[in-house]
Amino acid sequence: MSKVLDDYNQKWFKELSPSSFFNESDLESTVQTYLSKHLINCFVLRGKIRVINNETNKVNIPDLIIVDKEYKEWYVVEVELSNHDLSHIKSQIDTFTKGIYDKSHANYLFQQNTDELDLDELNKMILRFPPKVFVIVNDFNCDWIDVFNQYDCKVGIFQIYYDRDQNRAYRFQGYFPLMKHDFGTCKFIPGLPTMIALNEKDFLDGIGIQPNEEIIAQYNGKISKWKRIDDRNSVYLECLSNTIPLDPLNKRYVITYDDIENTFHFIKA
Repeated sequence: MSKVLDDYNQKWFKELSPSSFFNESDLESTVQTYLSKHLINCFVLRGKIRVINNETNKVNIPDLIIVDKEYKEWYVVEVELSNHDLSHIKSQIDTFTKGIYDKSHANYLFQQNTDELDLDELNKMILRFPPKVFVIVNDFNCDWIDVFNQYDCKVGIFQIYYDRDQNRAYRFQGYFPLMKHDFGTCKFIPGLPTMIALNEKDFLDGIGIQPNEEIIAQYNGKISKWKRIDDRNSVYLECLSNTIPLDPLNKRYVITYDDIENTFHFIKA
């Protein structure tokens, strides 16, 4: 099992064995608390409502629902223990991907936070945008990769650590929804002089840049136009300007975003 060091307090934290986790409901509760604390631009809500598969009529019930506070996207979340059967996981993902969502789901979410949620906006969002499916597991299971890719399912790994005094620390790997990052890192692709690969695949997602959308970036006072290109699990930027302003001899760059000017900036790494 892995360990992490709290360098400030000089304490070691040891990972809780995935096989020893209490039960799935405990994991759900811990994950909801964690997401609510860190996804400040979202509502993290219970998802205990029936979803009917539009093709098979099979019914499944998600664990959580994440709603963007601007009502531009939302996630159906399933929290799973890594020792669950693959057929069980696939059945749920299939239903949530092909699910029928209507006003009853909007009302169910609204009743959880009537002070902050807007019922009209919830209804519009649910009818306009299909949800993304997001699976959170407590350990990585290689057997599930093909299923996740088949349904374009987002995946996060949530791990819990304890120190000798039973204090907790958490580690989240993989996809993290609607998290706005201040910067990302990127690098040139060998043999493709007009393409750079983003190391943080969710950097553009957090800013709201969708696949095939164009952005404006600055480097050394020069302005250039770039287009987001997605290929399976990789995200790239393709330069659309006649001349690439970046120096190809410097293979790595930091990319930042200025939300006031709505402009990106490249910096040598």
